[in-house]
Amino acid sequence: MKKLRKKAEEVLKKLKDGGDFATLAKENSNDTANASNGGDLGWSSKEDNSFVKEFKDATYSLSKDKNIRCCKNFIWISHY
Repeated sequence: MKKLRKKAEEVLKKLKDGGDFATLAKENSNDTANASNGGDLGWSSKEDNSFVKEFKDATYSLSKDKNIRCCKNFIWISHY
């Protein structure tokens, strides 16, 4: 887990330094379903139950253009 956290922190730093989210997701994501889409999960709403509670709660607690470093089993979430 320490290796994954270190990798996530490195990628998050690149993002904060102006890196392109889609490119970083394609290059680093373990999410085989969405990495090729640049990490785009599509649209959802607070009422949508397609995501686990922890992910949904973390995502909808963010304001536009903010990100969170980790949420249980998820490395980071960006809300743009």
